[in-house]
Amino acid sequence: MKNHQAWLNPIRIAARRGNLEAELLLDAYIDKVLSQQNNPELISQFTQLLEQDDQTLFDWLMHPDSSPPRFQSLITDIRKTYLTPS
Repeated sequence: MKNHQAWLNPIRIAARRGNLEAELLLDAYIDKVLSQQNNPELISQFTQLLEQDDQTLFDWLMHPDSSPPRFQSLITDIRKTYLTPS
């Protein structure tokens, strides 16, 4: 469990963004998906997504079709996760 937290905590910190809407979407995905599995490829892709500036990431989260193709599936999953009741 400690190793799991070792990679999860920096992701949680990086998900803190300049607007509440983006944070809510990202936090839900971290809690419901990333924290429940150990998928290095998914973790890497999510980390790369978090490297984007706040406005770009927000635009992509609101309009997934405007994001690069490599992120579209992930962003769609992030949005679906947020909208799915716990």
